[in-house]
Amino acid sequence: MDPSDSFASPRDLIQRSVSDVDLCLRTMSGHEDDPGMIGYAEYGVPWWSGPCCTVSGLQDIAAYRELAGDGNCTAWMDNTTLVTATTLLSDMGSKFLTPLTLWDLVTFVRAVVCYERICHHKHDAVADEEINPRLGNDVLVAIPLPYCTPKENSPLAGVEHGAFQWMCDIWDNGFAWMKSLSAAVGQPTLDGEQIAAVTKAWRLALRRNDPSNRRLLELADVTSVEETAVYVDPGERYQNRFRKERELGLPDHASRRLSELLSDLNLRAHINQQLADFFQIPYVCSAARLPFRRHLYDRAVRVQDSLTVMHVIENRYAELAGDVRLRLPVFLSLALLGSSKPEDLWHRLQELRWDARKFRIHRAALDAALARRDLAEMKETSKALYLTVDELWSVAGKASVAAGTSVVETLAQGDIATVKTGITAALAAGRELLRSSFRERLLWRLRRPHLLWLNSLIDQAQHLTEALPDLSRIWQIPEKQQSVFAERFAEMARLEN
Repeated sequence: MDPSDSFASPRDLIQRSVSDVDLCLRTMSGHEDDPGMIGYAEYGVPWWSGPCCTVSGLQDIAAYRELAGDGNCTAWMDNTTLVTATTLLSDMGSKFLTPLTLWDLVTFVRAVVCYERICHHKHDAVADEEINPRLGNDVLVAIPLPYCTPKENSPLAGVEHGAFQWMCDIWDNGFAWMKSLSAAVGQPTLDGEQIAAVTKAWRLALRRNDPSNRRLLELADVTSVEETAVYVDPGERYQNRFRKERELGLPDHASRRLSELLSDLNLRAHINQQLADFFQIPYVCSAARLPFRRHLYDRAVRVQDSLTVMHVIENRYAELAGDVRLRLPVFLSLALLGSSKPEDLWHRLQELRWDARKFRIHRAALDAALARRDLAEMKETSKALYLTVDELWSVAGKASVAAGTSVVETLAQGDIATVKTGITAALAAGRELLRSSFRERLLWRLRRPHLLWLNSLIDQAQHLTEALPDLSRIWQIPEKQQSVFAERFAEMARLEN
């Protein structure tokens, strides 16, 4: 990494962004109607890259975002989480249940109950036509990958402007960023903090080695549920096998495969977050994706706080953030009640979705109010949203659980380079030297507030520990393994610290 691209703190990031404002103005002024500039202002596609450099490319990008609809009460989910959850809800579920795969199921159940739609990339391993009838309506929405037709049998020879090239760029940039994080290990910078936070989190979650970086072939591909269970969270039998192989001096393929799998999870967490930001919907990630996500969430709040202190933006959402601290249950604990085998949970999910319908209506209204920046409506809607959660809990007859939320401007989200460019562009637009229609479009995207909503892992761990008898009964967890699950739940809770 070039030392000139390193930032010691959010304040340093902002100050150095300010120094680039004049250059940004010179770059944008007179080019406001260029497709590339419109692509950046509207969709966040960098103006110096190729996807939106033509009118047809810009139109293709616009059409691709429309596939996710208006985004109200909609979330983005990676295919690995979907496949893992649906596998656990099948007659093979007992074979693949581990503390970590269970968190995928927790994430899936929560999203099914709390969001009207869940978007994901279309993949043969995810059968929406089979899953949606089990949930009672069309919850899953498959977004096709923007393939282009390759020429001369080369996957890169048919590169065209638009969504296909943009998707390739996201992958390449994500891989480059992962490499830069590796170079930042031990450095007193924001990227150094990033990799340190991820390393600490993985050690807590897995009690294993650091993650490494390796590119996989397919963005929408699915990390094998079996490999995750064997290498990321192995049971006693596999742990003994790997230990014996090492004692015999055999190649340590388990450590190598673990490193590859962690790279897969980390890289795809970063890329899926960018896809969710493009579609303007939240990324609902499992605990396996949380080491990156948790730190990005915390850093976004820090950057927004610094932007406010330095008077770059006003603190318009501080009061609202307090109003929308929702209290949500671990819905999987509720779904377990009355179930005798994994397949029974599908019917329970339908019932929970029905009980939560008022919640989803108010959640959609809050998303719409956030998009309109209607603070008065946001406050009223968030209060109604809170009440519907209480109503849902009254049906369950249990006490509610706190879950932190925060309203953060889009300006504070993304990787370091994206945030720096956004700050510079927003400051340039604020000088009112650019064409007004372009300036308004740019500021609308950069200043669009977003409700960051993460359930508390501490609360999830507590509920799952309490639900161990039901988990053990349904997924046939041996008695000697139940204490292992409880210990791992406690370790996962430490990700919050």
